[in-house]
Amino acid sequence: MNQSTNPFVVLPTSRHTHTIIFLHGRGSNAAEFASEIFESQASDRRLLTEIFPGIKWVFPDAPRQWSKIEQTITYQWFDIVSVQQPNQHKETQEPGLKQSVGIILDILKTEAEDTKITMDRIFLADDYVVPVTSSEILKEGLVGLGMQVELKRYDDGEHWLQELRGVDDMVAFIRKRIEAWKD
Repeated sequence: MNQSTNPFVVLPTSRHTHTIIFLHGRGSNAAEFASEIFESQASDRRLLTEIFPGIKWVFPDAPRQWSKIEQTITYQWFDIVSVQQPNQHKETQEPGLKQSVGIILDILKTEAEDTKITMDRIFLADDYVVPVTSSEILKEGLVGLGMQVELKRYDDGEHWLQELRGVDDMVAFIRKRIEAWKD
């Protein structure tokens, strides 16, 4: 069952051509994360909605569930015992991962059906900062599912969308994918 039934949505300001579904990180929520994203500017000082007026932005909320690390209920896609050692206690992560995959697949399917946009025009993005080894494992898994994956590493070792360079990198990636779709 999809527990994220009311995502935070920013509609396109011109003809809808693509959708980006952006997943927030642990402890955040859809509205909070969307406000952070839309405050970010590219190096030309424009906002993402100005650069991509035809994109619909969808921010689903992760389920609220018990966090073993924080010992409280919080928004998270799955529980993890240690961010630094993500392979530790995999059995703790599995139920939440399965649930989240179902939620995300529901969101993708609903978006494609409701908007009549094909899956190759829907982007799935997240804000996770993960260790390099974990990101490589994640990338291999997603590529194995037929997805196109691009990871960005920065000098500080993080993958977070950093202003200005990180926003420019995201803009370049989206433009590249949109251009490829036009061909």
